[in-house]
Amino acid sequence: MSEFIHAIVQFAEMHAALVYGLAFLVACLESVAVVGVLIPGSGIIVAFGTLVPSGAVGFWWLCFWSILGALAGDGLSYWVGHRYHGRLRRLWPLRRHPEVLAHGERFFAAHGGKSVFLSRFVPPVRGTVPLVAGMTGMAPGRFFTSSSLSAFGWAPSHILPGALIGAGLTLTGLVAARLLVFVVVLAAVLWLVVRVTVLTLRHGGRLLTLAQKRVERWARSHPGWVARQLLALLEPSRGEARALALLGLLLGLAAWTFFSVLEDVVSGEPLVDADTAIYNMLQGLRSLVADRVMIAITELGSATVAGAVVAVVALWLIWRRAWHAAAYWVAAVGGASLIGLVIKVALHRPRPAPVSAGWDAFSFPSGHATTSAAIYGFLAILLARDARPAWQAVIAATAALVVALIGFSRLYLGAHWFSDVIGGVAFGTAWIALLAIAYVRHNPPQLPAVPLAVILVGTITAVGSFQVAHTMSADLDRYAVRQTGQTMTAAAWWRDGWREIPSRRIDLAGEREEPLVLQWAGGRDDLERRLTAAGWRLPTPWSMATAVSWLSQTEDPLTLPVLPRLHDGHPAALTLIHAGSGDHPNGRWVLRVWKSETRLTAPGSKPQALWVGAITQQRIRQALAPFGLGFERSPAAPPWALLEQALPNARRAIWADSGTGAEVMLARDPAFWSLSRGFPRARYSS
Repeated sequence: MSEFIHAIVQFAEMHAALVYGLAFLVACLESVAVVGVLIPGSGIIVAFGTLVPSGAVGFWWLCFWSILGALAGDGLSYWVGHRYHGRLRRLWPLRRHPEVLAHGERFFAAHGGKSVFLSRFVPPVRGTVPLVAGMTGMAPGRFFTSSSLSAFGWAPSHILPGALIGAGLTLTGLVAARLLVFVVVLAAVLWLVVRVTVLTLRHGGRLLTLAQKRVERWARSHPGWVARQLLALLEPSRGEARALALLGLLLGLAAWTFFSVLEDVVSGEPLVDADTAIYNMLQGLRSLVADRVMIAITELGSATVAGAVVAVVALWLIWRRAWHAAAYWVAAVGGASLIGLVIKVALHRPRPAPVSAGWDAFSFPSGHATTSAAIYGFLAILLARDARPAWQAVIAATAALVVALIGFSRLYLGAHWFSDVIGGVAFGTAWIALLAIAYVRHNPPQLPAVPLAVILVGTITAVGSFQVAHTMSADLDRYAVRQTGQTMTAAAWWRDGWREIPSRRIDLAGEREEPLVLQWAGGRDDLERRLTAAGWRLPTPWSMATAVSWLSQTEDPLTLPVLPRLHDGHPAALTLIHAGSGDHPNGRWVLRVWKSETRLTAPGSKPQALWVGAITQQRIRQALAPFGLGFERSPAAPPWALLEQALPNARRAIWADSGTGAEVMLARDPAFWSLSRGFPRARYSS
């Protein structure tokens, strides 16, 4: 990880102009209507700010190019609006997405000239307000004055936090690498959750409207009780039809997801292998700073905080005499928790690490994920039922964000598998959607959303702060990183213990990829020394020049860098290449070696890691001149001679239960153990 971050910083130092150019581009595109919605420009500018403390980029230069890009984007949008006026409504893509322009017009009408300054800090209208300003004939001098002031405030407000993060990371060495990658992964997950939620609400409404019209036409042409009920439900005077349709769609998707995950867990499908890969990847990102943050978030889904929220909201609903809402609220949370516990006890699936005892020691589904989905999902329904569409999107995205954070914290802390969290969220969502359909069907009275939101935030803040302060030290021990994997003697491994090692690489999706044809008992550095002495070589490191070389014709494939691959969530600890055979002159062998979860012991020696390796054959083809593409596949027969030359004391064994006669090479370092006595000397064994 530290080498990876160092490579990023080194790359930025060598290509600072590229960083400045990208800062200009993303700041510009984020200010363009429709396009700006798809560009996470603010997050990218913050990420660039983390490079400032290392000296890779200059603070003032980064500010300059970000401000210039923001002004260019504003100016482009303003010119387009001033040039085409109302004709823009008839042009693509605004013709397909009229709501984008409508949001900007409402914001401009509400704030007047100040909207140009304010919109820079409001992502949904950042690209449309300059367009509207040009369409309405706002004076150019007034527009560019407001735009300049907003750009000069926006750029430093994003670069400075990034610089502070970068300064903290620079001081912590290896922790810096893990923390930075952790922040990137978390930001990507949360951004994806929010985008999917907003896009689902935006486009789901249009699809539901079309479906509603088709159902209505069918009901009017078919007599009967079902048709009469559908027509009564779709009556325009009844406002809950759209909400019921959306809840029905949510119920179907959530239920399908839950039962699909449950089937994979019970039958041991590839999702179970993906669980281990994702667990290992996240455990490799652990750091004390991130641990404290994730523990604070996971405590927001604890029984103490959840119980306080349930009790306070129930008392408030009773005080408002909202009897139906109070009953459904208790049923939503209590039912989800109880049924989830029954499923958990019935399956008896163990957790990744023993962080709980009793009935809670079992894993599927995650109690935190199930309860948080039920609590914040039903609260979102109560708050958003009578809100405006814009606020409904904000409420839904906020609820999804909270549930995603709590679920991610369980994954990061190693308390649950990925399938546990996905299954828990899906089950909790399906349960509250089912109850919400019955609740909305009875057309309950309107509830004041603002007092409920204030009570909710106050309760979570007060109880959550107390809970985090009270349990932080104990939770740091409870969720500490634990050594995983198995230990066996070197003699047992050499005899037949090698069969317990996975025979294929497992990617993050849980799919079994190319065979693991090498098992090495010894040090990584010694393996690298032996292989390089036999003709293997380290690949060319990644840089801008070597990345571009993939797009140009090259006579020597050994000069191209190698794409990384994960095994069981771990990056390759060693990657080596070797020239291909005479049959494939424009190709190469690629050997990737990973540290396995198995440790070997021998008398008089410290426990040593067992390393596993996979070999692929990569051929470079000129698909479309002058562009080159690399096709990587598992060879029919690995280059055993190249390995035997480097590892003369190795032996090859056959996976007898694979059905294909696949082989694996077992190799050991004699400097660590004297393993020859009593071991089979045959070249092959099954």
